[in-house]
Amino acid sequence: MKYAKSIPNPDEVVHSLYMEKGWHKLKEPSKLALACVASLPFMFICGAINLALLAWLNTELFDFLNADTLKFTFRLDYLLLCIVALYVYMFLHEMLHAVLIPGFAHSDKTVWGLRGSKK
Repeated sequence: MKYAKSIPNPDEVVHSLYMEKGWHKLKEPSKLALACVASLPFMFICGAINLALLAWLNTELFDFLNADTLKFTFRLDYLLLCIVALYVYMFLHEMLHAVLIPGFAHSDKTVWGLRGSKK
């Protein structure tokens, strides 16, 4: 497995074999804005699940809704923890994709990486 900075070109022979077997390429949104709009329902559902879990785990978290004043504190250590957790989550997410590929660890054709767009 190796790191790639860009999306590799598909193997045309393998691609044609898959097409002959009835596989179809998934249709992806052509623009980033369309992808964001298409993902909005999933964002709202995941956000609602997260809020429900937070309310269940920490009942005092939403006490500010009943308070007379709003107090906001900013903790740098919590922000740094969130940034590190985001990168760890992204790494684990990509490795989960890789694990689903048979023989991924020993193949030099398996690549992983982060790319914001196809350009």
